[in-house]
Amino acid sequence: MRRASPLRLISTACVLGGATVLAIASCADNDSSLFIKGAMAPTGECIFEAEGDAALALTGIMDVAYASTYTLPLLVGNQLIARGDADKLRTETARIVIRGAVVNVLSADGTSTLSSFSTNAGGFVDPASGTDPGWGVSFVNAISNELATQLESELALFESRELNISVYVYGDTLGGDEVESSTLTFPLFVCKGCLVDCSTADSVGRCDVFPPEGLELSCFPGQDAALPCQLLTDPEAYCG
Repeated sequence: MRRASPLRLISTACVLGGATVLAIASCADNDSSLFIKGAMAPTGECIFEAEGDAALALTGIMDVAYASTYTLPLLVGNQLIARGDADKLRTETARIVIRGAVVNVLSADGTSTLSSFSTNAGGFVDPASGTDPGWGVSFVNAISNELATQLESELALFESRELNISVYVYGDTLGGDEVESSTLTFPLFVCKGCLVDCSTADSVGRCDVFPPEGLELSCFPGQDAALPCQLLTDPEAYCG
């Protein structure tokens, strides 16, 4: 698990009126500096452009018949004001390097937690330009292999289950300050076999010939798009 955020420790000390914060310039909550706008939808050849008007996905589908995780491409914004000045030989310290994420997988009604973990994440977010945030992309594996295996064993063939992914990312500015983002809640439907595409079988119904002519794979096979039956170790279970 990651260490406690200094920002949260500072906020606690401010509430308590602790003398330890006298050397801190500000005790204001800084959650608005870094934020997650949403989960990005792929465009073109699995290209994810770090732009404010990028297409976002409102929900996701994960098929545990093949996928062992669900990858969230997060569009992350930075509202810190640029402080670099070439004339004064002052380097830019408001850029943010993302180094991890905290994920909680919740039931559909939010009353129970199925999984909670920290995971590595990467990304780089430039500072704001005027009133416009800087943008970056961070990929987070939001379902652990252990939970995927558990769900695969619990779900019946073609059954689905709704979950909520609660996630935030954290990192450091180039000036050495730790920051963490706002939290995104992302609805995820987990199923067993619902994305399997049996139409990719050959003329006699076999899925063991790969790849069929013209077959195109999604950016993340097993999530959000049809899954060619050729990818499965036991296609007959789904296409028999």
